[in-house]
Amino acid sequence: MIRTTSENAPRASRRTLLRAAGSRALAFAIAWWALLEGDPGGLVFGALIVLAATFVSMKLSPPTPPRPTLRLVGFVRLATAFLVGSLRGGWQIALLAFRSGPPISPIIVTYRTHLHPGAETHMLTSITTLMPGTLCIDSHGDEITVHSLLDQEDVVKRDFADIEARIIGAMRAADESEG
Repeated sequence: MIRTTSENAPRASRRTLLRAAGSRALAFAIAWWALLEGDPGGLVFGALIVLAATFVSMKLSPPTPPRPTLRLVGFVRLATAFLVGSLRGGWQIALLAFRSGPPISPIIVTYRTHLHPGAETHMLTSITTLMPGTLCIDSHGDEITVHSLLDQEDVVKRDFADIEARIIGAMRAADESEG
């Protein structure tokens, strides 16, 4: 089971918070104005109601950061790498299962990711779990713990770095990928 912590949860920036509060307050003010049918007598009370409604709205449904947008070329590269990796991993596991030699020797690998918490890290853990021979068993902060049937930690970490780079290529803007 993948465990995430509150520090992993994506937080909205100050700008996103202000934009959300402003748009919600505007929507509540328009609704109040419509309910009053334009009567200026209830504007003071309406202002208090709008502030209270905005506050409650922000507490009950806080804004989230904008979702990353997928870049088509990066996504195609990621999908291709996933397909090739799945076929290669399936072939390796089949060979391990049917060979006459020492039994499969699973290992636990901890990988420190450079991805943003949230969607990017979740995509990495999901892809890893779907690949034959690997299973993400824990995610805490920037560390991901993986169970692998291949007793080669350097290969597992190299594969993780490759998938991580492809996720960055698929989910980040060009100027953001460099930083």
